[in-house]
Amino acid sequence: MNRLSEISDNSNKIQKYIEDNPGVHLRKIQRDLDIPLGTVRHHLSALEKNGKITSEKNIIFRCYFSSGFSQNDRNTLKILQHETAREILLYIMEKKSVNQNEVAGNIGISASSVNWHMKRLSSVRIVTISKSGKHVIYELDINPIVVVKLLKNYHPKIWDRWSDRVAEMFLTLPETNEEQ
Repeated sequence: MNRLSEISDNSNKIQKYIEDNPGVHLRKIQRDLDIPLGTVRHHLSALEKNGKITSEKNIIFRCYFSSGFSQNDRNTLKILQHETAREILLYIMEKKSVNQNEVAGNIGISASSVNWHMKRLSSVRIVTISKSGKHVIYELDINPIVVVKLLKNYHPKIWDRWSDRVAEMFLTLPETNEEQ
């Protein structure tokens, strides 16, 4: 393979990978595609300059997206890339309204970690935070259909596990007698 086709091939691989994995960060691209870090940086810069991808900072990582994602979708995809934030989001989707202790107990993280994640989720308008007496209440501030669509399209393995969990939850609900 000549040098020019190798450059084009790397650029195409990186662009396709970002299309399939929106919200991905630099090191994950490098690891998964096994392309040297400097080469990945070069191609990301060129793809972004040519308008084929966009990027934005997400706490400590720069996340990459194909052009055309709305800000709402980009925010949601960034959250779905991180396991703990994703688990919190899915838990809130299941329960509708939760407090800090419920999240901490069910996700297995400290209350201070819940607080940190919730501030992030609230800052991008994915959850709302309110007070009810001495409890802080978290609720979804985004249409759950958006989350489901993005999970199904870009995180199918996570979607399969989560949908199985939700189905099992409904199957274990006690039956009610509608004639009462």
